[in-house]
Parts: sequence; C-alpha cells; structure tokens
Amino acid sequence: MQWLTEVAVLIGTSVVEVSIGTSPMESLCPAQERMSACFFGGSVRLNGADALRLGSVSLPSAVTVTLANFKSFGRVSINAAKQWRFVASIDFVPAPSSWQLDAMDAQEMAHLNLKLSKIALSSVAHGVVGQTSRIKYTDEGQAVRLEGPLPTCTQLRPSNWHAYVLGVTRR
Repeated sequence: MQWLTEVAVLIGTSVVEVSIGTSPMESLCPAQERMSACFFGGSVRLNGADALRLGSVSLPSAVTVTLANFKSFGRVSINAAKQWRFVASIDFVPAPSSWQLDAMDAQEMAHLNLKLSKIALSSVAHGVVGQTSRIKYTDEGQAVRLEGPLPTCTQLRPSNWHAYVLGVTRR
C-alpha cells in the first residue's frame, strides 16, 4: 500500500507544500481551543514560510490558500485565479484515535488525500505528476521513511510552467 505523505503545488510564482510531518510552529498553538486556531495536523508551507493559523492567505500569481479544520481532518484548499484555472484540496488524515497508537506510530499512519477539482494545462504545461514514489530501502528490505520538506520543490519550477503538482508516497 502506498500513502501520499507530501504534496507540493507550484502555480506561477507561488508554492504550496503540505506534509504529514509535524509543523515547526506547533508549539505556538494554544493548548486549549487548538482546533479553532491552528491547522489540524501535518505541516504547511506557503512560498517557503510555515503556516499554521486557520483562514485564507493570498499568494502572488492570484492564488488563494485556505486552511480549515473539520471533525476528523484538516484541509488545505488552493484556488487559483481564472488565468490558471486550478482548484484543489489536500486533506491531512490522521490515524483514527480508536487505534490507540502512540504519537510516533500515529504519525506513521497519517496520510494526505489530494483532490484536483479543476486543472487546465497550457502549451507550456504539458502534464501533471500526480504521485511520484521515491522509496529507499535498508539492507534488510525495510522502507525508510522520508524526512523533512520536499527537497526538489524549488528545483522543479522552471519559469515557463504554469501549474505543477508533485506528490511523495510511501508504502
């Protein structure tokens, strides 16, 4: 089984990254009423800056990103202006609490769901990479979990691409 663990969306000059990894800003969230102030799980980066607070953020290239919480998951919605014709959502889905996992195992069982609601390609953006698997294995054949942010996201942004989606999965 492969689960999506990291997603990067590049539209014009804007970059949205979502990962199941813990946000480096997690300690800034209030202990009480956390769900009404901070994104539910995972980490979000907008143009290289960590984002944690719920609500909408306008990015360059007429891109709006909204962080919202639902009862059992957090959603990052991306809506790009008419010129881009791009609408997507990325849901952070944690392991169910009924599984009674410790924090480390719970993070391993979390995943992302990517929904592309609208995408229009142009003469310079010929396709979309929906999922890319980059699994490393130990000598014993065990999968090694990828750590940290997507290492190639800024390297994969030629100036003439209009929209690009990159996902990283694990088995």
